[in-house]
Amino acid sequence: MSEQPSAPQKPYEALIKRCWEDEEFKQRLMDDPASVIREAGLPIPVGVTEVKAIENAPSQLIIVIPPNP
Repeated sequence: MSEQPSAPQKPYEALIKRCWEDEEFKQRLMDDPASVIREAGLPIPVGVTEVKAIENAPSQLIIVIPPNP
């Protein structure tokens, strides 16, 4: 029986996985999220002037409320 090829990772999933595996990369993302996000191939919408990266903790729940259209 042959092994099924894994599905290609989406850019966001790859970014998160790399953060889990590479502490230096994660720190770069925390320090300069816009640059790292662009490098990862994720678009930053036109008009966005600030990008933040926040790391969740097991004892914390962060809810992001998008802008009201």
